[in-house]
Formats: sequence, C-alpha cells, structure tokens
Amino acid sequence: MSKLSLILQVMDMLGPSLWDVWNSVGQAMSPNMVACIAVEAISILEKHHMKGMVFLAREL
Repeated sequence: MSKLSLILQVMDMLGPSLWDVWNSVGQAMSPNMVACIAVEAISILEKHHMKGMVFLAREL
C-alpha cells in the first residue's frame, strides 16, 4: 500500500468532507456552525504546525 493510498484511506475514515456537509445542509450554514468548523480547523493546523508538519502559507 502506498503512502498516498494510506492518507486517502485515513481521510475517508474521518467523516464527510466540508463540501458534503455544505451540500447536506442546503448550502447554508449558521454562524455557529461556521464558527465551530473554523475553531476546529485552526486547532488542528496549530497542532500540526507545532510538530513541524505544516508550514502556513500567506493565503491562510
């Protein structure tokens, strides 16, 4: 099994993509839902950045 294959398998196990969630709620999210997703995403990026796994780009 290749590294890419392993990464894709793990991502499938994490649950629906943000795109799938967006479509499942009729392409409209409450401010609370957006805030929760943003906090979770920032927390994950911060943890990975502290481990040297993520180098944040200007776009973020």
